[in-house]
Amino acid sequence: MDPMSGTEMLAALRNDPAIAATPFILITGETKQTPLRHGMRLGADDYLAKPFALSDLVEAVESRLRKHEQTRAQADAKVAELRTNLSLTLPHELLSPLTCVLGYSELILTDFDRLQPGQILEMTAEIQKCGHRLLRLTQNYLYYAGLELNRLDPQRAREFRAGRTADTAGVIAQSARSMAAKYARSGNLVFELSGGAAMISAEYLSKIVEELTDNACKFSPLGSLVHISTVTSARGFQLNLTDQGYGIKPQQIVQIGAYQQFDRQLNEQQGVGLGLAIVKKLAEMHDGTLEFQSGSPTGTTVQIDLPAVSGSRPGGTGAPSPPRRVT
Repeated sequence: MDPMSGTEMLAALRNDPAIAATPFILITGETKQTPLRHGMRLGADDYLAKPFALSDLVEAVESRLRKHEQTRAQADAKVAELRTNLSLTLPHELLSPLTCVLGYSELILTDFDRLQPGQILEMTAEIQKCGHRLLRLTQNYLYYAGLELNRLDPQRAREFRAGRTADTAGVIAQSARSMAAKYARSGNLVFELSGGAAMISAEYLSKIVEELTDNACKFSPLGSLVHISTVTSARGFQLNLTDQGYGIKPQQIVQIGAYQQFDRQLNEQQGVGLGLAIVKKLAEMHDGTLEFQSGSPTGTTVQIDLPAVSGSRPGGTGAPSPPRRVT
């Protein structure tokens, strides 16, 4: 082909969002594995080696079209599942706090002269509680939408990953305590933090800890301990959080996504399932991973691994920093 090769054309097509998902079959006279593997890494769906029979081409095209239809069917199924999840959770999560705010405010306005100061104070506290619940739902929705925009824009994605946190121990301890305090569970936190730097901004690290601590406090018995630890080495930065809740099943781990909740019919929950989806997306967008170790129904350990900060460990021995207990 003139002026570009087939693999160069494939690379150009895959960089165009409008046609990036189009099935692509390489037709080549190349017999060596290296160029063929290069084409497959660029996103080719199949290849045909010259010479080939017309029936081989037809079969390859039909096979790719069938796979494309299967992929589309799976995407449609995910959209249908998302629609169902939203229809089940979003109305409740929006209407419940709004009903609370409107109901108590109406009582105060209509019966103000007959209410005792203590009653007004109690109703005002409930209004504030419901307002915070609605605010958190709105913030997480906007946060997740912002992450999606960053992911789809290469320039914004690079800027997104450029952040660094030098004092990880301070950020983690402060974020966890702030969230646990909302459940009156600050005394349940146990820290073993190694300190050191991480390849993530303080804002995003704080958000990860906030969401994980929120889940741990919601889904574990009052008074049970929540352990938060970190390990920093030349290999990377690792954050672990362990609670004593009812755990998460293996099949649920692979289903983690936006607006996805588990066992809602068995366990009272608030929110629309964005917390873990935000944590997972933040980890992946920083070239990290999110993993679970669950002894369901006896607790869960959430592990976040992020790449090493370049130059943060002179000598590069790979030895982890010893954790220190934070009180």
